[in-house]
Amino acid sequence: MFSDIGDLTVTGPGFEDKDIQIKLSVSSSWISQNAVHRRRQPLLDFWSLVKGEVPPVNNIGFHEDGIFPDLLGLNDAHTVFRGLERPLDDDDSAERIYIFLMQPTVHYGLITDMACIAKLRKAPANAIFACYVERYDEETPTGESGIVLSWEWVKADQKDQSLPEDWQERYREQSWRK
Repeated sequence: MFSDIGDLTVTGPGFEDKDIQIKLSVSSSWISQNAVHRRRQPLLDFWSLVKGEVPPVNNIGFHEDGIFPDLLGLNDAHTVFRGLERPLDDDDSAERIYIFLMQPTVHYGLITDMACIAKLRKAPANAIFACYVERYDEETPTGESGIVLSWEWVKADQKDQSLPEDWQERYREQSWRK
Protein backbone atom coordinates (compact mmCIF):
# COMPACT_ATOMS: atom_id res chain seq x y z
CA MET A 1 0.00 0.00 0.00
CA PHE A 2 1.18 3.51 -0.93
CA SER A 3 4.39 2.15 -2.48
CA ASP A 4 3.12 2.97 -5.98
CA ILE A 5 1.60 6.40 -5.54
CA GLY A 6 2.01 7.32 -9.18
CA ASP A 7 1.67 11.06 -9.75
CA LEU A 8 4.15 12.75 -7.46
CA THR A 9 3.11 16.27 -8.36
CA VAL A 10 0.72 18.74 -6.75
CA THR A 11 -0.46 22.19 -7.68
CA GLY A 12 -0.49 25.19 -5.43
CA PRO A 13 -0.54 28.95 -5.36
CA GLY A 14 2.56 30.82 -6.49
CA PHE A 15 5.52 31.56 -4.29
CA GLU A 16 5.07 35.33 -4.52
CA ASP A 17 1.63 35.58 -6.15
CA LYS A 18 -1.32 33.71 -4.67
CA ASP A 19 -3.33 34.21 -7.86
CA ILE A 20 -1.14 32.05 -10.10
CA GLN A 21 -0.90 28.25 -10.06
CA ILE A 22 2.40 26.41 -9.91
CA LYS A 23 3.23 22.74 -10.27
CA LEU A 24 5.43 21.12 -7.64
CA SER A 25 7.07 17.72 -7.52
CA VAL A 26 6.99 15.75 -4.29
CA SER A 27 10.09 14.17 -2.78
CA SER A 28 9.90 10.56 -3.99
CA SER A 29 12.53 9.52 -1.45
CA TRP A 30 10.40 10.92 1.38
CA ILE A 31 7.33 9.06 0.10
CA SER A 32 9.17 5.77 -0.50
CA GLN A 33 11.02 5.96 2.83
CA ASN A 34 7.71 6.29 4.68
CA ALA A 35 6.16 3.50 2.57
CA VAL A 36 9.08 1.11 3.16
CA HIS A 37 9.03 1.73 6.91
CA ARG A 38 5.23 1.43 6.98
CA ARG A 39 4.77 4.95 8.35
CA ARG A 40 1.22 5.32 7.15
CA GLN A 41 0.11 8.53 8.86
CA PRO A 42 2.51 10.78 6.91
CA LEU A 43 1.26 9.13 3.71
CA LEU A 44 -2.37 9.71 4.69
CA ASP A 45 -1.40 13.34 5.40
CA PHE A 46 0.18 13.56 1.93
CA TRP A 47 -3.08 12.55 0.29
CA SER A 48 -5.59 14.33 2.49
CA LEU A 49 -3.62 17.49 3.39
CA VAL A 50 -1.01 18.09 0.67
CA LYS A 51 -2.89 16.78 -2.38
CA GLY A 52 -6.29 17.55 -0.83
CA GLU A 53 -7.71 14.24 -2.02
CA VAL A 54 -9.28 11.22 -0.37
CA PRO A 55 -6.48 8.67 0.24
CA PRO A 56 -6.50 5.61 -2.05
CA VAL A 57 -7.00 2.92 0.59
CA ASN A 58 -9.38 -0.02 0.52
CA ASN A 59 -12.91 0.75 1.68
CA ILE A 60 -12.19 4.44 2.21
CA GLY A 61 -15.35 6.10 3.50
CA PHE A 62 -16.44 2.98 5.39
CA HIS A 63 -16.33 4.78 8.75
CA GLU A 64 -18.09 7.84 7.30
CA ASP A 65 -20.94 5.93 5.62
CA GLY A 66 -19.56 6.83 2.19
CA ILE A 67 -19.74 10.58 2.81
CA PHE A 68 -16.61 12.36 1.61
CA PRO A 69 -15.73 15.85 2.85
CA ASP A 70 -14.12 18.66 0.94
CA LEU A 71 -10.46 18.38 1.85
CA LEU A 72 -8.01 21.26 1.91
CA GLY A 73 -4.70 20.80 0.14
CA LEU A 74 -1.76 22.92 -0.89
CA ASN A 75 -4.04 24.92 -3.21
CA ASP A 76 -5.87 26.15 -0.12
CA ALA A 77 -2.86 27.68 1.60
CA HIS A 78 -3.80 30.95 3.29
CA THR A 79 -0.26 32.18 3.93
CA VAL A 80 3.19 31.61 2.46
CA PHE A 81 6.46 32.49 4.15
CA ARG A 82 9.94 32.46 2.59
CA GLY A 83 13.05 31.35 4.43
CA LEU A 84 13.54 29.23 7.50
CA GLU A 85 15.50 30.41 10.48
CA ARG A 86 16.90 26.88 10.87
CA PRO A 87 18.20 24.10 8.61
CA LEU A 88 15.68 21.64 7.21
CA ASP A 89 16.81 17.99 7.31
CA ASP A 90 20.55 18.80 7.37
CA ASP A 91 20.12 21.05 4.34
CA ASP A 92 21.32 24.61 4.52
CA SER A 93 19.04 25.88 1.73
CA ALA A 94 16.80 27.70 4.20
CA GLU A 95 16.60 30.77 1.96
CA ARG A 96 14.99 28.75 -0.87
CA ILE A 97 12.41 27.12 1.41
CA TYR A 98 8.83 28.35 1.27
CA ILE A 99 6.34 27.41 3.95
CA PHE A 100 2.73 27.01 2.84
CA LEU A 101 0.29 27.21 5.77
CA MET A 102 -3.20 25.72 5.81
CA GLN A 103 -6.02 25.45 8.34
CA PRO A 104 -7.81 22.23 7.49
CA THR A 105 -10.74 21.27 9.70
CA VAL A 106 -10.46 17.52 8.99
CA HIS A 107 -7.93 14.96 7.81
CA TYR A 108 -7.67 11.19 7.53
CA GLY A 109 -6.08 9.49 10.52
CA LEU A 110 -4.65 6.00 10.79
CA ILE A 111 -6.69 3.52 12.81
CA THR A 112 -6.45 -0.20 13.45
CA ASP A 113 -9.49 -1.66 11.77
CA MET A 114 -9.98 -4.61 9.41
CA ALA A 115 -12.52 -2.77 7.25
CA CYS A 116 -10.49 0.40 6.58
CA ILE A 117 -7.28 1.81 8.07
CA ALA A 118 -8.24 5.45 7.51
CA LYS A 119 -10.87 7.40 9.36
CA LEU A 120 -11.87 11.02 9.03
CA ARG A 121 -10.72 13.00 12.06
CA LYS A 122 -10.98 16.58 13.24
CA ALA A 123 -7.82 18.58 12.80
CA PRO A 124 -5.72 18.82 15.96
CA ALA A 125 -6.85 21.66 18.22
CA ASN A 126 -4.65 24.75 18.25
CA ALA A 127 -2.60 23.56 15.27
CA ILE A 128 -2.08 24.48 11.64
CA PHE A 129 -0.59 22.46 8.82
CA ALA A 130 2.77 23.48 7.35
CA CYS A 131 4.12 22.25 4.03
CA TYR A 132 7.82 22.89 3.25
CA VAL A 133 8.71 23.52 -0.41
CA GLU A 134 12.11 24.18 -1.95
CA ARG A 135 11.93 26.55 -4.90
CA TYR A 136 13.94 25.65 -7.98
CA ASP A 137 16.17 28.28 -9.57
CA GLU A 138 14.24 27.72 -12.79
CA GLU A 139 11.27 25.67 -13.88
CA THR A 140 12.01 22.10 -14.98
CA PRO A 141 11.28 20.89 -18.53
CA THR A 142 8.16 19.15 -17.14
CA GLY A 143 6.91 22.39 -15.58
CA GLU A 144 7.73 21.97 -11.88
CA SER A 145 8.69 25.13 -9.99
CA GLY A 146 9.85 23.41 -6.81
CA ILE A 147 9.72 20.30 -4.68
CA VAL A 148 7.60 19.51 -1.64
CA LEU A 149 10.11 18.28 0.95
CA SER A 150 7.98 17.55 4.01
CA TRP A 151 4.92 18.54 5.98
CA GLU A 152 3.75 18.61 9.59
CA TRP A 153 1.23 19.93 12.08
CA VAL A 154 2.61 22.84 14.10
CA LYS A 155 1.26 24.57 17.18
CA ALA A 156 -0.79 27.67 16.37
CA ASP A 157 -0.01 31.11 17.75
CA GLN A 158 -2.27 32.03 20.68
CA LYS A 159 -2.97 35.52 19.33
CA ASP A 160 -3.44 34.55 15.66
CA GLN A 161 -4.53 30.93 15.19
CA SER A 162 -3.81 31.14 11.45
CA LEU A 163 -0.05 31.38 12.09
CA PRO A 164 2.39 29.09 13.90
CA GLU A 165 3.59 29.86 17.39
CA ASP A 166 6.74 32.01 17.27
CA TRP A 167 6.32 32.57 13.53
CA GLN A 168 8.45 35.73 13.72
CA GLU A 169 11.43 33.61 14.85
CA ARG A 170 10.65 30.64 12.57
CA TYR A 171 10.48 32.38 9.20
CA ARG A 172 12.37 35.19 7.49
CA GLU A 173 9.57 36.97 5.62
CA GLN A 174 5.96 36.64 4.55
CA SER A 175 5.43 36.28 0.79
CA TRP A 176 1.66 36.72 0.87
CA ARG A 177 -1.46 36.20 2.93
CA LYS A 178 -5.11 35.79 1.93
